Amino acid sequence: MAILPIFSCDKKIALKISLTYAVIALCWIFFSDQLLLLLARDPQELTKLQSIKGWFFVFFTALLLFFLFQKEIRKQLVIEILLRKNEARLNKTERIAGVGSWELDVGKNKLWWSDETYRLFGFTKGDVSKLFEKFKQSIHPEDKHIFAEMINRAIQEGAPLKIDYRIVLPNGDIRYLHEESQAVYDEALRQVTKRTGSVQDITQQKKLEESREALITELQKSLAEIKALKGILPLCSHCKKIRDAKGNWEDVDVYIYKHSEADISHSICPDCLKTHYPE
Repeated sequence: MAILPIFSCDKKIALKISLTYAVIALCWIFFSDQLLLLLARDPQELTKLQSIKGWFFVFFTALLLFFLFQKEIRKQLVIEILLRKNEARLNKTERIAGVGSWELDVGKNKLWWSDETYRLFGFTKGDVSKLFEKFKQSIHPEDKHIFAEMINRAIQEGAPLKIDYRIVLPNGDIRYLHEESQAVYDEALRQVTKRTGSVQDITQQKKLEESREALITELQKSLAEIKALKGILPLCSHCKKIRDAKGNWEDVDVYIYKHSEADISHSICPDCLKTHYPE
């Protein structure tokens, strides 16, 4: 499980600048006072130098803070540019692969989606505060119960989850999705605070599976109908041949072999044995 950072990036920057300023200010106060005692013994001269030192301290610290903030701002701009480039690459990769990513804040029920996830659900980027409710409403009515049960269990246990479910797109079409997610555990709070995951469109795969199953069922049904002997069979009262659907007369054993799954073996009954072979 992933561990969330204790401090945010903004807090780290503020702490860094504050500590830098405090160290320089303390060093300035200590060493500047020692230097003034060496340069001046007269109280009036010392007071004048103290004022000059104070003005110089204000100017120096203002300049120092300017450069510190400018340095950190530049760093943040570089980081932001890199993040935007990485996000653009991620969106492009997800679009090609047809896989979207998401993150759920468990406590706040706040949901974040990548661009590809929006596309898979047929949504446009808008009011993110209503995204979680829109997501729940999009799940197919027949899948809502099992989906809610599995996701709640995964959140409570902090366990990974793999699930296939259907959603209803805004235009009414049905889309099959495969979703995988895992928990993000906060060591400080000792609980799962987030879940991150991916979602993939498997509609074509499901349709192919359904078509295959339907074809197999149809073939089995057709085979059963072909192999079954149904209805009235015209039978010659003299030669005992059977007339097929095309009007051809065939021996009984040949007809049965063609139209059933039974194998024919020739034998003789007791009555025929006495009649034809009396001895």
